[in-house]
Amino acid sequence: MTSNEPLNFGFPYEPYSIQQQFMTTLYQTLSQGKIGIFESPTGTGKSLSLICGSLQWLKDHGSSNGTVIPVDEADEPDWVRSFTVNKYSGESKDSREKFKQDMRQRIQRIREQEASDSVLADARMEDDDDAFLLEDYTSDDDDRIPKDSNSNLSKEVQALLAKFDTGEDSDTEHDESNDKIDDEFDELKLVVLPYQYLIHSRTRESLGISLKDNIVIVDEAHNLMETITSIYTISVTRRQIRMTLSQLILYLQRYQSRLLGKNIIYIKQIISITKALLRVLEPTNGEKKDHVLGVNDFVHLAKIDHLNMFKIERYLKESSLARKLNGFVDKVREREEKEREKAGKMDSTTNKAQKNISSIPTLTQIEAFLTALTNPDKDGRIVVNFSGEADAAIKYMLLNPADAFQPIVEESKSVILAGGTMEPIYVLTAQEISDFITHLFPTVPSERISRFSCGHIIPPENLLTLTIDEGPTGKPLLFTFESRQDMKMIDEVGQIVVNLCNVIPDGVVCFFASFSFLEDVHRRWSTMDGGNVLARLSKKKKIFKEPRESNMVDSTLRDYSLAIESNQSGGALLLCVVNGKMSEGINFSDRLGRGVIMVGLPFANKTSVELNEKMKYARENKKQEGSSTIDGGQAYYENLCMRGVNQSIGTACNTAQK
Repeated sequence: MTSNEPLNFGFPYEPYSIQQQFMTTLYQTLSQGKIGIFESPTGTGKSLSLICGSLQWLKDHGSSNGTVIPVDEADEPDWVRSFTVNKYSGESKDSREKFKQDMRQRIQRIREQEASDSVLADARMEDDDDAFLLEDYTSDDDDRIPKDSNSNLSKEVQALLAKFDTGEDSDTEHDESNDKIDDEFDELKLVVLPYQYLIHSRTRESLGISLKDNIVIVDEAHNLMETITSIYTISVTRRQIRMTLSQLILYLQRYQSRLLGKNIIYIKQIISITKALLRVLEPTNGEKKDHVLGVNDFVHLAKIDHLNMFKIERYLKESSLARKLNGFVDKVREREEKEREKAGKMDSTTNKAQKNISSIPTLTQIEAFLTALTNPDKDGRIVVNFSGEADAAIKYMLLNPADAFQPIVEESKSVILAGGTMEPIYVLTAQEISDFITHLFPTVPSERISRFSCGHIIPPENLLTLTIDEGPTGKPLLFTFESRQDMKMIDEVGQIVVNLCNVIPDGVVCFFASFSFLEDVHRRWSTMDGGNVLARLSKKKKIFKEPRESNMVDSTLRDYSLAIESNQSGGALLLCVVNGKMSEGINFSDRLGRGVIMVGLPFANKTSVELNEKMKYARENKKQEGSSTIDGGQAYYENLCMRGVNQSIGTACNTAQK
């Protein structure tokens, strides 16, 4: 292959020129170990270009020494054959027999437990409790390897881990299982995982995923900043705090005489912290007003500033207290259920509720919150919320995502960020793309950063864009939060949609700012007073509405497509929500999206305490840079809105023939 000859990326069809350029630039960026920022509008086949370009690079550079692997050298690559050998070489006949013997012994123990009387059962309960007894913790300064780093996993994964750590030899079995997983990760050439698993360091470590000298590709990177701040934003409710407190007290009562080292000291400190958090949410003066504090101010307010949060964080991580506590509580709950069954006082409804409550690893959430308190004061805020729809809560809100992303940049050989709208972008710090690079890659030389930006694939003559600011009767269309209850305006919008559907063939997708607004409009359009808009629309197109339930999205899309392809009517109208399940990652190609209607703009609620803090943070950062031309807070607010608009409109802009 000559240097001027275009690379063959195995694209499933003839790529557009911008797709070929995208893949070529991606290939070169990976080959040079650079940082790549790729901007490709929604609907241009960005994800497919990422897959084909990166897999071709992996195919050409997939050997351990970085050289090209000849395709005809063998039917299977060496690493596949090596993986197969490693996987089965240790599975000898002896190990299988040992496994069978262990299983027989476990079954026998279960049968003995079921057959024994209550006294013997209680005695065995004491033995089983050893699985939840913390190991000796004698020093805060030992440079020990953490025994477990799973304590910040999701509740579901945490519960599964606790259940697998209940036997006498559970630690050994758990370690062996982790070793096998790590071995398999060592052999993998491609790992696909959600944002959360990549960005959250402790989750990444617990899965055995090493970024050292590897390549990281982030699709939909225009959402990256919001995703990072969301992942590291932790909320604990009053109910969770109360539950954690009662569980810790029960645990300490059970094991206090058997705990060694500094375990008792740390558990009592954690109990003290949970009591302090509870006092914040239950003020003695009765004043329950939402407020925002810096981390240092909150620690002082809660009167826990005399405690070393860094040592407590380390203790929680190394001792696996959250996992041990969850297993212990589950065991206690099971015993109580059996006692109620024997007493004939079993209430299935009550028992199910108690089971759900006690099975929640609430200390995991508290641990994550305490970890957040060790972050720099300027990087986050504490929101004390009494006015929420559910329970009162304390939330740590991350404002600066730079530190969370920095380890990924430092460890990886190359990082690729691909997004639909990367410029202009005012992400949190209200800075243009050059400053965006500075904040995500502060230690990376400018010559190592590669940028790619392309236009859209739809020819200008194939696209018509209209802005409608008044209805057919001349009434202005003002979609502020207050005016959304203006029924006359909603009627005007209905007439506009009817007129558009009369001239647009096939599929029309109509986006609203929120589910609540969509429900209000749908309710109004179904009435006589609202002009029977839905009845008039249904004469021309079959009407579908985005469901709130995730499991109904696929069936709704399928029915929408069938209604258009059947040619039995003038097409179909799909009513959706911006930033909903149908506004991103779905292509309304060809006949499915001949028209897109955006009803108003999805501006966030400015009365939100959290939004105001983010805007304030963006505004202050811009002032510190000495810029007086841009209001960082307003820029962030507008960008948050327009990102959703771009994503929604882009769902239909996906082929050059459109």
